Amino acid sequence: MKKNILLFALASVSIVFDGCNQQNQKPMKDTVNIGAVLPLTGKAAQYGAYFKQGSELAYSDAVENGIIKKTEVKLIIEDGKGDATASLSAFNKLVDTDKISSCLIDLSSVILAIKPVANKDSIVSINSSSFSSEIEDADDYIFSVLPNAKQYQQFPFYKC
Repeated sequence: MKKNILLFALASVSIVFDGCNQQNQKPMKDTVNIGAVLPLTGKAAQYGAYFKQGSELAYSDAVENGIIKKTEVKLIIEDGKGDATASLSAFNKLVDTDKISSCLIDLSSVILAIKPVANKDSIVSINSSSFSSEIEDADDYIFSVLPNAKQYQQFPFYKC
């Protein structure tokens, strides 16, 4: 359910931002492309597989329940191998080739490598798994569904 809400929120934000681009003389696309850079191979492959399955399940559920139309939103998943350099290349491919307007990103090192490019290219990105205090800043395009590390340490069950 959380992944469904996350994907729906990302799709909604993407559609709004894509519509805003119309003011910049850029025609609105018929299909909004949402990217995901996940560790599908490498040391975190099992983790990436869970996120891929969850994202695909949320997308299918949103289509089946009429929340989005299959022709309106396309989910494009790339393997970042859990590596910052490979993930940045995958993200650049999603931006340049697939023309994404938003992206799901996991792993702190990956998010921190992608963050400057996402901000430069105005790509709304969602962090759904990392809580590094360096991820969240004001006035950028990276959003998180988790508290940052400083806030997380206030919870009694958190142990460093």
